[in-house]
Amino acid sequence: SRVAASAAVRTIAWRSGAFHGKTPPGTTPYERPLLGSRATSTVETQQTIQYVNAVGTVQPRRKADVASRMLATINEILVNPGDAVEVGQLLCVLDDREVQAQLREAEASAAGIEADLAVRQREYERYQRMFAEKAVTKEDLDRIVGAYQMTQAQLQTVLEQANRIKITLTYCQIKAQAAGVV
Repeated sequence: SRVAASAAVRTIAWRSGAFHGKTPPGTTPYERPLLGSRATSTVETQQTIQYVNAVGTVQPRRKADVASRMLATINEILVNPGDAVEVGQLLCVLDDREVQAQLREAEASAAGIEADLAVRQREYERYQRMFAEKAVTKEDLDRIVGAYQMTQAQLQTVLEQANRIKITLTYCQIKAQAAGVV
């Protein structure tokens, strides 16, 4: 095994050039032939037409996927592929009949609650006067105040629902978020 190791070390040393003479850098003479009797040529610039065939795809700088926040039937598409569009331009209209019905329902409910609130407000004011004259008990006044405040809260809830439905209606009109080409 020592013989094999010694042979391996000698082989590595021989391959790395340990047994050959070395010339230091920059000391090797290099002959530069002179132009002398050689033939010369003049170089001229020429314009040529060069054609290159390439296969590829066109990718937009900015790609926008258009989608709706709600599931509905498309009533109308207002643009075609290749059309240029501006920011905010209407692209497509979805069926909004169900959402319109929900809005009418919320508005009717709000109108009913507003009428009830007007009655409860007059009743509240009347009971305040009667309580000041000691014609009703504190318990009766508290019951009327509670009913009045409950009706106010119901009205606020229905108005917020109507606002939410109005926002949902805007989802039925899909508009361009950026200028570009369809």
